[in-house]
Amino acid sequence: MTNENKSPVYNSLADLPMSLNANDLAAVLCISRTSAYALMHAKDFPSIVVGKRMIILKEKFIAWMDKQMCA
Repeated sequence: MTNENKSPVYNSLADLPMSLNANDLAAVLCISRTSAYALMHAKDFPSIVVGKRMIILKEKFIAWMDKQMCA
């Protein structure tokens, strides 16, 4: 699902794709793409590199979010 700006819109965690890219991450966290890329490069963030793409698996993202809420 997208809004008029063509950025993804997610209403629940169940709506998230199996792997998220920077655009997805930016939409979920309400941050800029630049901030999403900076987060994806952080040492404690569970992103992976596939070819030239950085992604994060949905399960790893949810676990990271849970960890941030408990910190």
